[in-house]
Amino acid sequence: PQRLAESYSRIIAKLKPGIDSLTGQLRRIFQDDVEEKDYRYSGKINMKRLNSGRKTARVFDRRRLPAEKSDVIVELLVDESGSMSGSRAEHAKQAAIALAEVMNNLKIPVYVIGFTADTSGYDCVHNHYITWKNTKADRLKLLNITARCDNFDGYSIRYGGEILKKKNAKHKLMIVISDGSPACYSYCGADGIPDTKDAIRDVRKEASVLGVAIGNNDTEELHYMYGKDFIHISNMDDLFTGISKKMAKI
Repeated sequence: PQRLAESYSRIIAKLKPGIDSLTGQLRRIFQDDVEEKDYRYSGKINMKRLNSGRKTARVFDRRRLPAEKSDVIVELLVDESGSMSGSRAEHAKQAAIALAEVMNNLKIPVYVIGFTADTSGYDCVHNHYITWKNTKADRLKLLNITARCDNFDGYSIRYGGEILKKKNAKHKLMIVISDGSPACYSYCGADGIPDTKDAIRDVRKEASVLGVAIGNNDTEELHYMYGKDFIHISNMDDLFTGISKKMAKI
């Protein structure tokens, strides 16, 4: 345990500037939130707007309280397939650790799963590293993230979606950290890409889905699966900048 703690501390020391920066940016997003009012076609009538002489049917109020914006949960799916070996797996591990630390700072519940599949059949393997509580002991488990076997992305994304369904929150975000290349025995040829796209579409009925692509410059493939909601990272600065912009948008 002591050796693990020391290894984790070394990674945190390296990532601390980015973790602190992203924590601050996201905290401002939530703290700057104020009660907002927009105008709708139904609701509580706004007499001032009704009598203003504007030619609009939007004369009804709808107020959105600040709590709606900060009610967020985040799920990380981390690709542990063989193609993630070397620097990709290390970047994925660091990305998961950094995001888990940021969510801990902001008290945002987070769930982290490493996903892979066996090489001789169709079975997916899911390593549940953090299960919402995000304790320090759980975060130490992220050091075990590594490249393993195949990856059945579509199944794992749907599996993650089922976990999100069981959690009540106004805003749900799934972040898939991967090299973006589905490859499993049950996928024949390029079948994995459209299946992954379908899985993302299904989960988006429940949550926002963001792809974090490590070492994959095939933007056409990524755009096909994720639409515009993916970012490339070649270093942790890319991750911190991209996550901040995407979460602000969400």
